[in-house]
Amino acid sequence: MRLLRNPIVLAVAAVPVALIMLALEFLYLRPLTNGQSSLDWRFDGFKPMEALSWLTALGPRGREALLVWHYLTADLVFPFLVGFALAGFTFYAAREVPRLRQLGEDRLQLLCILWIVPYLLADYGSNGLISAMLIDPVGVSHSLIRTASVFVILKHLFFGIGLVMLAGLVWFGRRARSSDRA
Repeated sequence: MRLLRNPIVLAVAAVPVALIMLALEFLYLRPLTNGQSSLDWRFDGFKPMEALSWLTALGPRGREALLVWHYLTADLVFPFLVGFALAGFTFYAAREVPRLRQLGEDRLQLLCILWIVPYLLADYGSNGLISAMLIDPVGVSHSLIRTASVFVILKHLFFGIGLVMLAGLVWFGRRARSSDRA
């Protein structure tokens, strides 16, 4: 798959998108909500009352801005860019590990893509659920909030696991190269 061949391009493309989302978070949303972090930023999830407090603090104007400028634009592209960049870096690192190299390019690419699917599903799932809360903050159920919280936790967890796996593959690859030289 061609997307995995240029992870640096994907990572570089993700940087301006991330900067836009950071600017929106810290320059607009946090002051608007008296310092409350967005639900996406809560690595340990959130309780229904915390989410409702955040939605109320946003107000109609803040909810609309967040929905349009974050969830319907930047956060549609960002998980894709970051996920496939992670898969691409994982692919290149895995090719350096002798056992994984034996799988062949096609199988290894498929494994790297399958590896990011849980992250992508969790990230896009959390985005969809939070968007639903932004669209109808009055009709939000506690079960929807709890589900969104679980998706946010899973998103961060899967991405973290991907980074740890990438670091492990880099380590194993370097170890294999150094033993080949000896």
